[in-house]
Amino acid sequence: MYNTYITKNYVCIKGSAMNKKNRKPLRIDIPKTVTQSVYKHLRRSIIENKLKPNQKINEQEIADIFQISRTPVREAIAQLTAEELVQVDPHHGAVVREITLREVKNILEVLRALDELAVEQAAAKISTQDVKELKNMNNKMKKASQNGEFDEYLNLNFDFHLKIWSFVPNEFLRENLRFCLIQFRRFIYTLDSYFQHPEFLNEKVKEHKEIMSILESEEKKALKSLISEHWKIETPKSSIKGSV
Repeated sequence: MYNTYITKNYVCIKGSAMNKKNRKPLRIDIPKTVTQSVYKHLRRSIIENKLKPNQKINEQEIADIFQISRTPVREAIAQLTAEELVQVDPHHGAVVREITLREVKNILEVLRALDELAVEQAAAKISTQDVKELKNMNNKMKKASQNGEFDEYLNLNFDFHLKIWSFVPNEFLRENLRFCLIQFRRFIYTLDSYFQHPEFLNEKVKEHKEIMSILESEEKKALKSLISEHWKIETPKSSIKGSV
C-alpha cells in the first residue's frame, strides 16, 4: 500500500514507491488545491468528450479516484456549472451539459466579433519576438497535422490564440474570448472526424500565417476582416444534436 499526503504544490507517495537510495518520496505536480486538481481533470474530460453530453458525474467515484472527500468534488462541479460545462439536475445530480448546433453558431458569431476587437487592441503591443513565438507554434501545428496528432494540434491552436489575446488590455474581453473558445473546443471533439481532416487543418495553419504576416507589417487594417474569415466555420447540420 502507498500512503499519500499533500503538500502545498504536490502530492507525495510514500511506501514501496519511495526512492530507496535517497529516501525521497516521488513527487507528482498538481494544482495548488485538491479542488483545482479535480476541476482540471473533469474540465479536460468534458472538453475532450471523454465525459459525454448528459453523462452523470458520480461524486463518490471521483472522490475515490482522488482519495478525497466529496466536498472538493462538489466545489469543482460548482466551478464547471458556472462555466456552463455542467448542469445540476434536481433528480439526477450533476450531468455534462449538452451543446446544441444553435449554441455553436452563436458562440462562433460572438467569438468572431470579440476577436476582431481583440486583435485590434493586441496588434500594437505584439513585438517581433512575439510573432516569432507565434510562428514557432504554427510550425508545430503544421507538423502535428501532418503526423495526425489531433490533440497536440488543438492544444497548440488554443495556445496560439491565447498568446495573441494575452496582449489585450481588457481583462473582461480576454475572459469572454477564453470562455467562447472552451465551448467551441467541446464542439470540435464531437466532430473529430470533420475537424481532423488534413485539408481543414492546413487551411487554418495558412490563415494563421496570414495573420502573422499582417502583425509584422505596418498596415494592420486587414486584420479584422482576416479574423472574421478565420472564424467562419461551416458546421455540418447532421453532426450534432439540437436545433439549428
